[in-house]
Amino acid sequence: MNRVSFAVVTDIHHGPDTLGKLGTTALNCLKDFKKAISMVNPDAIVCMGDDITSVNMIDDLKSHKTIEDEFNKMAMPSYRVDGNHDRHYVGVRQTSHAQDINGHRFLFWCPNVKLPSPIGLYLPQSDIDWLSHELKTTDKPTIVISHIPLDNEPDDNRRDLAFNKYVGLGSYYPQGPQIRKMMEDCKKVVLCMAGHRHIDQLKTLNGIHYITQQSLTEKVAGAATPTPHNAFGFVEITDKFVIYRKQGVQPQSYFLPRKPII
Repeated sequence: MNRVSFAVVTDIHHGPDTLGKLGTTALNCLKDFKKAISMVNPDAIVCMGDDITSVNMIDDLKSHKTIEDEFNKMAMPSYRVDGNHDRHYVGVRQTSHAQDINGHRFLFWCPNVKLPSPIGLYLPQSDIDWLSHELKTTDKPTIVISHIPLDNEPDDNRRDLAFNKYVGLGSYYPQGPQIRKMMEDCKKVVLCMAGHRHIDQLKTLNGIHYITQQSLTEKVAGAATPTPHNAFGFVEITDKFVIYRKQGVQPQSYFLPRKPII
């Protein structure tokens, strides 16, 4: 059986506590993540961006070093993409790259994530071209990892919505439908995963599962004392299924059929 498993963490936000993010709890939460990994023993670790909360160049470099040291202590390979906080002061850290793991093709897509922006998020053509090339050349079941979710619908990019006025169209790329069409035409993509929005969400669009995972350190709404979600996930993909289990304050599980590969 063609099987791959991986652990997933996103939006660690190591750094100060700001708004809904309890960045000072990040290292303790990572201890729980590491303990869970040692029990599950996945093939790899996937980090989906915003390892830190951006403050300034010097502090951000120190925060990145601390997080990198934590992952270097883990006895398995880890792969990551940049989030908007990761690049805010220090610039590009990760570029888009592909990796084969146990008969599956992982596309770690690192396009533009610059925020805030007067025009919101956007995809330069070079970022689209990279993904297009990789999708056209893969012959394996493919997983696309990005910081920004790719499951947006037309209303998600309307400027008149109150939420979009607040975040400046910073939740999705307007080209999301174009990217999804590319992945559907490829006929190899079985799963897309992202973070950024600090929510748990599943959408299945034309046979491709889109999972957005909650932040490791987002504050739990309504908690009597400030409490991080401590959210991290484990994914197993077989010839027939995509199995997702998220641990933390609000556990979540999905047992999903995997689309056939043509």
